[in-house]
Amino acid sequence: MKKILIDLYKVKNEYSGLGQFSYQFARHLSEHHSHEFEFHFLVPRGIEFEFSPLIKLKRASLLYRFWKTSHEQYDLWHSLHQFHKYSPPKTFKHLLTIHDLNYQKEKDAAKQTKYALKMQAELDSADFLTSISNYTKSQILKSFPEDKTPIEVIHNGVDLLPETAPTRPRVQVGDKFFFSISLFTRKKNFEVLLPMMTHFPKYKLVLAGNHDTDYGRTIKQKISDLGLEKRIVLTGKIPTSEKVYYMKLCNAFLFPSLAEGFGMPPVEAMQFGKPVFLSDSSSLPEIGGDAAYYFPDFDPKNMADYIKYELENFDLDVYSNAQRVQAQAAKFTWTNSMNKYLDLYRRLTA
Repeated sequence: MKKILIDLYKVKNEYSGLGQFSYQFARHLSEHHSHEFEFHFLVPRGIEFEFSPLIKLKRASLLYRFWKTSHEQYDLWHSLHQFHKYSPPKTFKHLLTIHDLNYQKEKDAAKQTKYALKMQAELDSADFLTSISNYTKSQILKSFPEDKTPIEVIHNGVDLLPETAPTRPRVQVGDKFFFSISLFTRKKNFEVLLPMMTHFPKYKLVLAGNHDTDYGRTIKQKISDLGLEKRIVLTGKIPTSEKVYYMKLCNAFLFPSLAEGFGMPPVEAMQFGKPVFLSDSSSLPEIGGDAAYYFPDFDPKNMADYIKYELENFDLDVYSNAQRVQAQAAKFTWTNSMNKYLDLYRRLTA
């Protein structure tokens, strides 16, 4: 039986995208794997899983970080994200999953150079790569043209949110509102939605996610400057059941992000058959396909006019349009994702 170690160290950051990806990857791999592999999950101390009893947990320690020669032997070591804290010995076959190259947009020139060198080292250490979107793959090939490490695209899976019962949120917003959810970082581009809301006097905008950040404070100040404190709601972190409530009842989901390796929130909103308005940046056109709408630019009035026009068209045949949107979301399931990873594990350990 082939032994495979999965690095799940990022599960300690449960509210981050990488933390959620790592947790869901572990949960679904535990449910889908067959007896042909023996899986070992490398997890932080204090993290407990209630997954398959066939899974063996390995606690992250200095042993795994520095004394690699004492490692248990594995046929494959899978790092679930770039810039991982723990690396396999050079004698192990190494699979590396790359989510994005967002440092190219988020960092200054000096830090971009530093991260590029670190990324090159990661590529050099890997025998095989996966990326979570064709967009990320294209960025890797463009940025590191000399690298010859084989790479394959395996899209993320997204849990089926409509199966989760909604709970009424602490913050009530009425029956006409737009919704968005994300970490409050500059790349999420929330600020373009604020002046746009001056053109929707009968609607509220709900922005969920941790806003206790520098960017979050900037957003708060701009809301105040526009006098929109009563119509733009910052909920902070919310549980999944409240997210389901907002997605189920919102009039549209708005996501003007400028840098996404995949983009899970739009897929979640599409599961409810909601009209989804996205930027045409990074991976979002790949994820939204023909079922989503894309802002032509970020001029407040142009954005508002575009949303009004497309919502009117959507409402002409809500049932068919919702089905079209849900069909796009159904492409991104954990079953599809796990089957592709298991097939890749077979090939890499053959």
